[in-house]
Amino acid sequence: MHRCIPGTSQEESIQGTFIPVAGSEEKQVANWLNKITRALEPFIPPIPTTLDRVLTRSATAIPLHSWTSETSRKPVKDALMSWKPDIILQENLTQVVYGPQPEFSWKSVISFIELTSSLYSSSDSSGTIHSAIICKAYTIFASQPNRQFMFGLSIASQKFRAHMFNHSGVVHSCSYDIHRHPRILLTMLSILAFGNIDHIGYDPTFICQYRSVLNFWKIEIGDFTCNIVRCLFYHFLIHGRGTSCWHIHIKKVNYVIKDSWTHASRINCETDILEKIKDLKGVPCLITAWMVEIGGLSDRTDVCHPMPLDTLSSDVRLHRRLLMQPVGTPLAEFVSIRELLSMLIDILDSTSKPIA
Repeated sequence: MHRCIPGTSQEESIQGTFIPVAGSEEKQVANWLNKITRALEPFIPPIPTTLDRVLTRSATAIPLHSWTSETSRKPVKDALMSWKPDIILQENLTQVVYGPQPEFSWKSVISFIELTSSLYSSSDSSGTIHSAIICKAYTIFASQPNRQFMFGLSIASQKFRAHMFNHSGVVHSCSYDIHRHPRILLTMLSILAFGNIDHIGYDPTFICQYRSVLNFWKIEIGDFTCNIVRCLFYHFLIHGRGTSCWHIHIKKVNYVIKDSWTHASRINCETDILEKIKDLKGVPCLITAWMVEIGGLSDRTDVCHPMPLDTLSSDVRLHRRLLMQPVGTPLAEFVSIRELLSMLIDILDSTSKPIA
């Protein structure tokens, strides 16, 4: 590679892998990562698309995802917290979106890399890169309700680590020297750059337009799909149930899908309670409940991380959904005091009948 000699206008050529000091040359690192993924492209098999055709290698001369350092100097403003990830992986939107390109947002972040010249530490008091990775992963989950899991990467003092987050928690990989273990880094980069949406952490039961994870507009229920009207509720967290509620249309009839990651020991609690109180006024009607399946297998958090891991094996979570009626409006969306009082009256009225 070529680099400028500090303090001069001259350049020098060196061979090998070189990661510059964090905070100074993130753009060069992003370009280096993109050159690696471009070099890997001829070895990637054709990718089937939602357009009922197959993209050949000539049609995918540019990978579906690319690295950029545009966020290293200015925080992203569309989230509850403003962070400046050193390098992020986002879609090549020119391949999936026509016309004016949308502005950058956390909704478009597939993964990120944190760079530092100091040693990695897992201590919250001294390991700033460790804390930064967790905070940015939380922001991605908060911005993307169609996330199942997420990979974050870090390069600290020429040592590479992968960090995988899902609703059972987080797994940090061992530290690998990028000079001695380049194949591990190449494997991770190829998965993130060329992987299908379910391989990089997105729920494939959310149907996206033109392979773009930004524009999901349908959801699968068994063998058919239904239109999503809007997201009614989303409890954005990483470790936990991660509950979301979706207003959907099935043959022009309104329903609610409740999506959550239930602890394996509590699989039947909610459905049993709804069955027992179904005759009470104000209680939603449970139409059906099911376990989400992907590729013919039940969707579980322990599929994504190696076993045994004592820290996670006791917190296995299962991906379940409930289909219910009627469609309600979140309490926080009242527009006047009169409307708020009417909701409280309805709540008191619905609980006036004793439970048998």
